[in-house]
Amino acid sequence: MNYDFKKLPESKIELKVSLSEEEFGPFLDKALEHLAIHAELPGFRKGKAPKELVLQKYGEFAVFEEAAETAINNTFLKIVEEKKLEPIGKPEVAVRKLAPKNPFEFDVVFEIMPEVKILEKYKNELKKLKKERKQAILDEKETEQSLAWLARSRAEFIESLEPAKMKDWLTADLLLNHQGKPVEDGRQDGFRFCLEDGSLFPGFAEKIVGSRTNDRVCFSLKAPDNYWKKDIAGKEIDFDVFVKKIESEKLPELDDNFAQSLGKFNNFQELRKNIEDGLLKEVEQKAREGFRLRLLSRISELSEIDLPKILVDREKHNMLHELKSSIESNHLDWQGYLSQIKKTEEEITSEFDDKARERLRFALILEKIAEQESIEPTEEEVENEANKVLAQFKNLKEAEKSIDAYQLTAYTKGILKNEKVSQYLEELALAG
Repeated sequence: MNYDFKKLPESKIELKVSLSEEEFGPFLDKALEHLAIHAELPGFRKGKAPKELVLQKYGEFAVFEEAAETAINNTFLKIVEEKKLEPIGKPEVAVRKLAPKNPFEFDVVFEIMPEVKILEKYKNELKKLKKERKQAILDEKETEQSLAWLARSRAEFIESLEPAKMKDWLTADLLLNHQGKPVEDGRQDGFRFCLEDGSLFPGFAEKIVGSRTNDRVCFSLKAPDNYWKKDIAGKEIDFDVFVKKIESEKLPELDDNFAQSLGKFNNFQELRKNIEDGLLKEVEQKAREGFRLRLLSRISELSEIDLPKILVDREKHNMLHELKSSIESNHLDWQGYLSQIKKTEEEITSEFDDKARERLRFALILEKIAEQESIEPTEEEVENEANKVLAQFKNLKEAEKSIDAYQLTAYTKGILKNEKVSQYLEELALAG
């Protein structure tokens, strides 16, 4: 086997391969044998017809065509392994010569994972960023907001016959019109809301305050020009509201009894401490993630990476899938979401271009540094982390149905490796 190996722009490789008549011969024999096994000829059992008759039935070209396909696949994989390449996407194949008593010649153009070149000075550059590591400080307001949310989650609702106040919860039937015509999705029956909810239509709550159960309230409000629902933005909207129920909210006292009602706290101070510790961990995690992203951004500025289009397109597709899964996990309809934002999937995908390139560059940089510094998680670490995922299932059979063991191991290994590299970079910067 002879071949020419040539690097092209955008992480592409071109192979010009030639197999001699002797080298191509075994592929022809296997192709004819494969056709004979599946051949059905009169007077012969399936797979028992003489090869001469099989060749006569299918023709020499069919044998050469099947042999060529097998030869291309086998030869391509052999060269890729020999050159230690990592192909991505489907290779483009062009046959140059395929004829009896001649060498078999073909070309293959394919894309590979891009080469990552990081300037050696990156370690010293990271040390200059030490001062950008923000100290994790918990704002007292966050603790109070969390306690308030917890209290509201345990609130009692008492039906009231008094006029509606701003803190009350109402259940009402709503009908929205514009110039005498119903607004799309503008009818809601049994809509429950708190009047002080900031997400309500601007000015809506003020029109409802003071109403009583069974009141019908009609009024008009102009939607802001930048209103999220584009089809009514800037328009005068007529509201028809029938108040069905008014409820006052009774919040529990934030004391020892309240803390004990949650099951695992002896007093209110233990509850507050638990919330503060959890919030502080979140603040620390955000600070750490922000600092690590800053480090990767700096390394990216010091790196040369020629990203293939196929890799960028794949990452953009992954990001679209992540967005779609996120929308649907919140019990929202994907097509309804697209209608709401007035965009197509193609438009959203095109907007992902810069972010997709950044994500790819960061991932490739982490992989390159792991290679340079020989950073790898141990088998024990991978196994322990994978077992945490499997422990979420009731039994092993259920886990086997939902998870591919090989993919879980590979995914877990990748996550742990990235974490180890991130820790290495963080320690490197903070040691400066």
